[in-house]
Amino acid sequence: GEGSSVAMDIANNKFGVEFASFEFMTDIIQSTRNIKIPMGAGAYKATDSSNGEPTDSTFYTNNVVYFKANENFHTVGEGIENAKIEKIRYQIVSSNNAIAALENGTVHYISPALTTDNYEKLEKLGSKGVVTLSTDQLGYGYIGINAGKVNDLNLRKAIMCAMNTSLALDYYRAGTAEQIYWNMSTVSWAYPDGDSAKDNGKDYPQIGTWDENAAINNIKKYMEEANVSAGDRKLSVTFTIAGSTLQDHPTYKVFRDAAALLNSLGWDVKVVCDTQALTKISTGSLEVWAAAWSSALDPDMYQVYHKDSSATSTLAWGYNYLKNNGTSEELDIMDEMSELIDKARETNDKEERAALYEEAMGYVLDLAVEMPVYQRDVLYAYNANVIKSSSLPEEINPYTSPLDKIWEIEFAS
Repeated sequence: GEGSSVAMDIANNKFGVEFASFEFMTDIIQSTRNIKIPMGAGAYKATDSSNGEPTDSTFYTNNVVYFKANENFHTVGEGIENAKIEKIRYQIVSSNNAIAALENGTVHYISPALTTDNYEKLEKLGSKGVVTLSTDQLGYGYIGINAGKVNDLNLRKAIMCAMNTSLALDYYRAGTAEQIYWNMSTVSWAYPDGDSAKDNGKDYPQIGTWDENAAINNIKKYMEEANVSAGDRKLSVTFTIAGSTLQDHPTYKVFRDAAALLNSLGWDVKVVCDTQALTKISTGSLEVWAAAWSSALDPDMYQVYHKDSSATSTLAWGYNYLKNNGTSEELDIMDEMSELIDKARETNDKEERAALYEEAMGYVLDLAVEMPVYQRDVLYAYNANVIKSSSLPEEINPYTSPLDKIWEIEFAS
């Protein structure tokens, strides 16, 4: 990006990217001066509001980017040479205003959170041609703890014991989200089944109905094992919600109640929101946070959890700290977990891989850097007076979306 202090020298493996730099992400990658015209060979190509040749400034205008059908696009075996809708624009709309934008015709397709309020609003718009679709999300919500910031294993476990993850379900429409107990999407074939599905063998998250007394006893146990007491400076921690509004997040109630419980036991926990949270997670700058993963088709755990992975997730977990300063217990956990992940990569036997991943996820929980919270459904809504319903896929599932074959979508009239 323009403005980077790192040289572009492809021959010597330099690409102008400053690795794991918060300033690079905010000042370069997210800078509007570096929004350029995208390239590619897809169904659509960049244009401007007049359907002409765009410049950097006319491609992206007033929170809108413009595309037109690519005359060189072809789909082998389907007999389609060009997209059926000539012009498409993508518009940035806040999640709070998405349904209103759909109703007033500013946009014709949205994917809002499947909250009770949103679902009821969309149901009322059915008479205006609004259609809703939903399916399981290929991903899950989690709470992360940076071992480099909360660098006592027992205190990380104490924090997790304070989390009543069932409260996250209140954010979504009844029946569209569930608690999970393993660090994997329930959509995956490798998610533990049977009795293991809701029993990870740990005391976090709590299995069944939340018990505050049990939580208090567990927190006190881990505080004692960490050799800390009320008021210790190690008990000063910040919980971060991504976004500009605390309440508009499924994990807010979980954090709110956990903070109150921990503070009653002598901790100093603050719950804050941060619009830069996602960038700060990737650079390992946060202590405790709530986020969600988008899972891949294959449940390979290497990139996210392996000790030798160079992914930004390892910065979030604080691996760089643990490798140099971790206890023998923490280092042993990382070694055992990584060995299991390596073994799972050596076989195509699904049953064997699933068993290895279950054991490896147990070590993720033992390390107390990621706590699984919820699995939810994903919601789509569109205006059927504008978009021809029969041109959308007959079936959607966690691996597809209504826009997967965007070149087949037609106008209703």
